[in-house]
Amino acid sequence: AMSENAYRTLTQDEIEFEKMETEIRSEFHRNTELAYVREEGIGIGRKEGEEKLNQLYLLLIKQNRMDDLQKAAEDKAFRQKLYQEFGLE
Repeated sequence: AMSENAYRTLTQDEIEFEKMETEIRSEFHRNTELAYVREEGIGIGRKEGEEKLNQLYLLLIKQNRMDDLQKAAEDKAFRQKLYQEFGLE
């Protein structure tokens, strides 16, 4: 009877350990996926923003609007107006 009780306790402990380990692994994978999605989202947004800014700068250079280029580099509100002007929204 004692060995049977010891076996049951050991088995129950193993079951609890497996449950806890599974929960920890699931949480780790979930957090890893969330971090990856956040990083990718930021990367995509940053890349698109850089491309849009480069397009604006190239258009201003092409039209020889150097004063506007300088102001766009310094003034976010002015840059937004230029995005609208060139249809880069």
